[in-house]
Amino acid sequence: IVWCSVNSKRFTMVLHRRSMDRCHAAAFCVSAIISSPHLAKFSNSFVKNFQFTHTAASSFSRSYHQSFLVFHPKILSRSKSGSTISASAASSSRKGSVLPREKLLKTAKARGVTDNVAERAVELAERSILEWKSNILSQFLDPKDSQELISILGSVPDLGVVSWGGYSSAERTLLMFTHADTLLTLISTQTNDVNAEADPDEKAVSKTKANGARSESESASLNDTSRRQLFDSELKLMSISGNFLFDSASHRDFLGAILNCGITRESVGDIIVLGDRGAQAIVRSDVCEFLCGTLTSVRSVTVKCEVVSFDELKVKAPTRKDLTTVEASMRIDAVASAAFGMSRSKMSALVKDGQVKVNWKEVSSTSTSVKSGDIISVRGKGRAEIKDVNVTAKNRFRIAISRFT
Repeated sequence: IVWCSVNSKRFTMVLHRRSMDRCHAAAFCVSAIISSPHLAKFSNSFVKNFQFTHTAASSFSRSYHQSFLVFHPKILSRSKSGSTISASAASSSRKGSVLPREKLLKTAKARGVTDNVAERAVELAERSILEWKSNILSQFLDPKDSQELISILGSVPDLGVVSWGGYSSAERTLLMFTHADTLLTLISTQTNDVNAEADPDEKAVSKTKANGARSESESASLNDTSRRQLFDSELKLMSISGNFLFDSASHRDFLGAILNCGITRESVGDIIVLGDRGAQAIVRSDVCEFLCGTLTSVRSVTVKCEVVSFDELKVKAPTRKDLTTVEASMRIDAVASAAFGMSRSKMSALVKDGQVKVNWKEVSSTSTSVKSGDIISVRGKGRAEIKDVNVTAKNRFRIAISRFT
């Protein structure tokens, strides 16, 4: 950390450089409090030795100019001006990103990730690398965006990406951006715990997996216990209890009541409906206290909200049914009607009403085509995954489907 100040015309600089395992990933933060006439002198004396990246904040107060600068000795370009460091120059310098931003965003768009979600994730990943923090979180994401972003950003050197939604089969999850060494430490710890109770052959297999974790995907090697430890302070389980015996409430009712409190959808994870007893909701810890004090009713039922332990989470294992159908086309109305056992006209009405999603994205056209690997969800009916598609001798489509309810 470099601190520079002006005492009349004399500069005083104190330099402290923290040793790190990977110096090329270290960010040097400079806090410079200098008067405007001496700004150019400071720039010439310092920028020529370091490569300028960006200004994190800039403000003016009376006759003093306060600027917080971030320098990186390897990966970003040198400031060409060499004279003054201004707020406008700082803003333009952000174009020299630590990550291949345009390439990552282009890949994310090609894979169907929502544009603003992808941009935000790349920004958080870059912050994690620059600031070396281990608790930078995204908002709740749907499974499609979450899986694609882990695949895209998981290949970035020195970056670790972990997803968790409160339990292993959660649909909506948070992404945590951390340093890769943090994940390797957790993997090593859980491997040692397994080896303590394993026989010699199992120990050899565990050691091989641990050594290969970095080249594959560190996050995929984390078990549920390690993930819960990472997200322990970031997620809360909220119990919403009331007597819904005579006025039953659906998932949509509970979600609507929560959003009416002023909470965004991105702050709310899965909602588990418990029939006439109420529901449980997984939310970010920063909105949990507000929700507990604000949410007082769902439909016409008065409810009581409180934070409970995740040990009290009541999640039923989904039931799975495999089936095969032969269709003339891969239109959403044809495939979904076969998957959920209803008429094609009724399914078409649900599609037009916005109650059908493909890969968690709402579709409104009945002519939308689906393919192998797509997940179709219908409100109140569950979801179905297209496992395999083959063309018959009569040019029809034999589709293998797994339905979950």
